[in-house]
Formats: sequence, structure tokens, C-alpha cells
Amino acid sequence: MRVELWERGSAVRALPTAVISLLLFYVPGLKNQDKSPREYFEELNAGAFIHTLTSAEGNKISAPDPGYACFSKNNLMADNGGVFLTFEAMAYDKNYAEAEAMLASKPNAEDTRKALARMREIQEGYSYVMLFSDDLMAAMPADASDFLRKGGQELDLSLYMHGVKSWTAGFHRSRGNENWVSRNGKSDFAVEPSTMRFLWSVHGDKPQMINGRCERIYKDKK
Repeated sequence: MRVELWERGSAVRALPTAVISLLLFYVPGLKNQDKSPREYFEELNAGAFIHTLTSAEGNKISAPDPGYACFSKNNLMADNGGVFLTFEAMAYDKNYAEAEAMLASKPNAEDTRKALARMREIQEGYSYVMLFSDDLMAAMPADASDFLRKGGQELDLSLYMHGVKSWTAGFHRSRGNENWVSRNGKSDFAVEPSTMRFLWSVHGDKPQMINGRCERIYKDKK
């Protein structure tokens, strides 16, 4: 299978700090909103957060977004602006990809159990980061695939205002680092895996910061 949406992460540009500050804090008409950021999110969550994949046979496959939605805490500007964030983090692990390939070969029950256990064990080490298969890696641009194979990780961060996506910026980090850095180096994003609390910082003449908590866009049904 190949991912049609990879270019969003590899080709997107981070907005200048001044533009981000303008979007968040200086756009008129942000007061007296009749909907909260979560209400805007719930409206979109009825069907907007869907990824479309294309199989090797050319068939379209729709799948729920594996990413996260983040809501600020005690931030009046963000609340009045109906602001929330979404992100999707991506990485590659050779051992995980091998276990996934084994599972795809339809092994016997014992090998299936081992492959699933191995995948769960490896995924726990990556927390909220989605791991790519070899098939997906083969479909990516060479520079993006090479970055991931060398241990790099990618994160796409999107900001929504009043239920409309305002921008998407690309972040990256090396394996073992906690913080994600924007491509222009003027914005940081951090997530604490055990609590999913986040901190997004914009640097510059007028630094800004939003913090709160993230949750899966599509929660697992119990």
C-alpha cells in the first residue's frame, strides 16, 4: 500500500513566527464564540478525520486518522478562538516492520501470537508515534524514507480555528529526543507520553505558548 498523504508532512513549510502569533492572538472577532474548541472538534469528527490509502491494485481504502487532538487549558484566547491542535507522529522501526510482514504472510497461530506480541512490545517504546511498514516506506520519496530509516521521526501539527484548519507545519526529531522542532527552528512541540500533556511554544519577538492535553482522534471502542 502507499500513503497519499505523506507529502503533507515532507513538503509542508512552517509558518513564520509573526504569522502564527497573528493567527492565534491578533485576529479580530475572537470573542463571544458560541462554540468551544471541543464542540468544533466534535463537529469535524463526524467524518473529517479520515485518511485515504491506495492499495497496490489501485483500490481506495478509507481509515480513521491515527493521530491526536489537543485542547488547551486555561487559555482564554484559544478558547475564544475555537482553537485546537491535531498531530500525527511517524517513525520506522526495522524489527516492527519485520514482525508486521510476518503477520501479513498469514503464519500459523503460534507465529501469529509471537508477531503480535513483538509488535505491541515495540510500539510501547514509541508511545504515540505511528510506525510505518516496509510497503509504506517503499512508496515514500527517497529523502523522507532515508530520514526515517536513519532513526529520524516526523510530526505534522495542524491548528484549527472555528472548525477550519488554518495551517499545518512539519516538525522533526531524532530517536531518543523528547521535543519536536519545527523546520525553521522557531517553534517547539512536546508531549509527555504517560499523561499526553502537551506544550507548544512559538519563539520570536512575541513568544507564545499553549499547553493542555491530547487524546486520540478516534478512541478505541471498549
